[in-house]
Amino acid sequence: CNPSITAKFFNDERSAAFWAQGYGKSGGLACLICTSGTAVANYFPAIVEASLSQTPLVVLTCDRPIELLYAKSNQTIEQKNIYGNYVLESIDIPAIEERLFPHSLLSNLDQAVAVALEQSGPVHLNIGFRKPFVEDAFSKTDVIDSEWELISQWHATKQPFTQFQPTVKSLTDVSHASICERIERSSNLALVCGPLSGRAEGGAIVKLAESLQAPLFADIHSGLRSASGAEFLSTHYNSFLSSLNESRVFPDTVLYFGDRIVSEPLREHLSKSNSELIQFSTFSGRQDGIENEHLKVKTRLVISPIEAARMLNDSCKKSFNDAAYTERVRALEASASAALSEILDARRESEVISESAFVRTFFAELPKDTSVFVSASLLLREAEHYSACYPDSIRISANRGATGIDGVLSSALGYATQSQTSLQLLIGDQALLHDLNALALVAEQERPVHIFVVNNSGGAIFRFFDLGKTNEMLENAHDWSFEKAAEMFRLGYERPGNLDELLSCWKRASNSTIYEIRVDGEESVRDFKASSRLLD
Repeated sequence: CNPSITAKFFNDERSAAFWAQGYGKSGGLACLICTSGTAVANYFPAIVEASLSQTPLVVLTCDRPIELLYAKSNQTIEQKNIYGNYVLESIDIPAIEERLFPHSLLSNLDQAVAVALEQSGPVHLNIGFRKPFVEDAFSKTDVIDSEWELISQWHATKQPFTQFQPTVKSLTDVSHASICERIERSSNLALVCGPLSGRAEGGAIVKLAESLQAPLFADIHSGLRSASGAEFLSTHYNSFLSSLNESRVFPDTVLYFGDRIVSEPLREHLSKSNSELIQFSTFSGRQDGIENEHLKVKTRLVISPIEAARMLNDSCKKSFNDAAYTERVRALEASASAALSEILDARRESEVISESAFVRTFFAELPKDTSVFVSASLLLREAEHYSACYPDSIRISANRGATGIDGVLSSALGYATQSQTSLQLLIGDQALLHDLNALALVAEQERPVHIFVVNNSGGAIFRFFDLGKTNEMLENAHDWSFEKAAEMFRLGYERPGNLDELLSCWKRASNSTIYEIRVDGEESVRDFKASSRLLD
């Protein structure tokens, strides 16, 4: 066995797959290996997430020989191309007949790894095997001498059999000049940053905003909210963009970096502005859909957002003739920050915990050098609305590819393992119930895991809609607590009554703990709606 490989075993293939794609989100590369049959199908949800979030992942599935397919044999299903368009590459290797050519297999493996890393997504190798441990099984004697010699020479090099060099991507002279020209002729410029892949550092984007004296709207998942000293950074825009819309103050040019943003108010503002939107992204397909509406992208360039920002920093200079938009945004940012702090700080003194004040406090009190993983649905939107800046050693991620609530804990644990940090997980009750068996993995973590489960007894996000009795079915209400789950998996458990109690038990905890935060879901929805019109 290769000593540089770390093997990790899981009871549940679905959890294993989400763990692996969480590991990939943090900049690593995991290889999933499973037997044939339904085990292969259990990988599918995480592969969808990896595909849509541009997360590298190698999936190696074992298959049965062709003669057992369609014969109702045990653990035999049609696995060829089972993941469809959600993998970048699918390689099918049937069970060996008479001769094995290892050089071909190695080249296929090297190509799959290269594609996963360069194009940032999952790849699938489906390899057939015949029943082992019988006399007529395939053996070394079925490999011809020339192949053994070739493989022996390769093994001594300790290098990949075939080394695939990455494609160099940069702005062409024409596109570079064109974008600089559009920047220089704009009167009111804005920058937007969505999620950046892997461990990408967005300092070049912050620097570009400073150089161009343009507001930078930083998505919660962008990693830029740690730039607390950035003069043009905006994190409270969800609270004042409706005011800009009503006063008809808009940018005329927008530089958009990275993946799809969370904020519906920001999407609406960009749409109403009718500005020229230029997007820089590593994703070659469309990514302009936000809820039921779309961004109106004028120009898309497939390039690393960080590389694009660096190139523009080196060449684009802006002397504003009209700084009205920038000045207005900066003034509203300061007002929104003060207003939100006043409201939520007052809530913090309450004898009960409100969801809005909890999320605000959670981000304000984060310890340094930790990973934060946030569950999709209402909690991610609240993190987007209520959080301000946080320490620059904090790394934040979420499953925002397909925006599902399945496998969140598994993904978070994989993310923290690759990051080599402690983990702070912000998750809803429905999402934790969906991935409850992943609590068995928490004890294996080298560093403490803090699981903050916001329990509003169902899906509070559906309370945004008035659908009569249909709401009851969508919310899927329950009266369960997570105390016994913590006990079952030998984890600490706390159920604080107010935020002071929460901070006290959080800061003194030295082991992995579940913190059950009981909130009023109706109040949470009211607060969220109010936060979008804070300065109206």
